[in-house]
Amino acid sequence: LAGALIGILVFKPQYAPLPFLALLAAGEGRAFSAAIASAALLCALSAVLFGPSLWLDWFNVYLHPQTVAGMNATDWGHMWDESVSTCVSLLGAPHGLATAAQILAAAMAVAFVWHAFRSGNPQRLAILCCAVLLASPHVSNYDLILLALAAMLQVAALREDARPLALMLPLACFIAPIFNPPRVMALGLVTPLLLLGLMLVLQRQAVQSSA
Repeated sequence: LAGALIGILVFKPQYAPLPFLALLAAGEGRAFSAAIASAALLCALSAVLFGPSLWLDWFNVYLHPQTVAGMNATDWGHMWDESVSTCVSLLGAPHGLATAAQILAAAMAVAFVWHAFRSGNPQRLAILCCAVLLASPHVSNYDLILLALAAMLQVAALREDARPLALMLPLACFIAPIFNPPRVMALGLVTPLLLLGLMLVLQRQAVQSSA
């Protein structure tokens, strides 16, 4: 059942790969198979209900400029999101460098998720929430609810004698939607750093708790 529910992420395809990877890393073969089957079933069902041309139209929207806006839908989305590539582009980097930064971020996210779920890190869910955002080439403001969830999980794992300073990073992560997107507010450019920083803190918490 858990795998089948994860398969529903096919409706948000940029976030689907890492949860699937997490199942593999955790050795959850049955859940992984159920996720694949669920995703495939939903794709097939949509083709039956609405016709396969719907899929072709969907690809066409992303591959060719729309006549109403005169801009590729993917390019328009990148203008207003919080992804690594968008933030690097807004800092003045050329397209190639921004793409390379996004690929590097995705590779780091994959490594974090694989290690967290392979080792049974108690904060693996929070790490996964951050990783899917860091790796995704498109992150909308409302998607940052995953970052808020990760921040709350991190705070919940703090020791009772933790200093107030330890709350600053999760607080910044929790309120990130307020200072995004970065095209509107320059402070939003730090969002990828918040994601990476919180992942590092979550990893460190796990190491300290097992020591």
